[in-house]
Amino acid sequence: DLFEILLDSFCKEGLVWEASAYIERIRGIDPYWASSIHVYNILLKGWFRSRQLERIERLWDEMKKDNVKPSVVTYGILVQMYCQMCHVEVAVELLDEMRREGIEPDAIVYNPIIDALGEAGRFKEALGMMERFLVLESGPTVYSYNSLVKGFCKAGDLEGANKILKM
Repeated sequence: DLFEILLDSFCKEGLVWEASAYIERIRGIDPYWASSIHVYNILLKGWFRSRQLERIERLWDEMKKDNVKPSVVTYGILVQMYCQMCHVEVAVELLDEMRREGIEPDAIVYNPIIDALGEAGRFKEALGMMERFLVLESGPTVYSYNSLVKGFCKAGDLEGANKILKM
């Protein structure tokens, strides 16, 4: 809706503080107003672009407190953020949490983890993640395989990269 478009525009322009303040003003006017998952996702992406880990974690806690059920997109944003900030273990914990919540992970969630593990040279874990991904209906994407090939090449393991290409 128009409100979400406005918030998204603010966040994409780097004005996530202003977007958050606007929501707080609305809550001050109408204490019964509740943010939707879409609003939370927009703010999470905005804080992610601003590299504000503390604000993201605070917003995540607020979502839970407000009983707003996260979506696969929500988890995808968080997983990507933790992987880019070299906290892949936290991202894997979120993956497990998704499953407990009955939310099926997809490429948006798996690919950053596979990429981060490959970048770190943790190929056994990355391949294990690929195996977990293979059993899902969506399955790995070209990006998933490219992440592993890139990781093996960076490590100088051309034989490992070749095996992934053959997969």
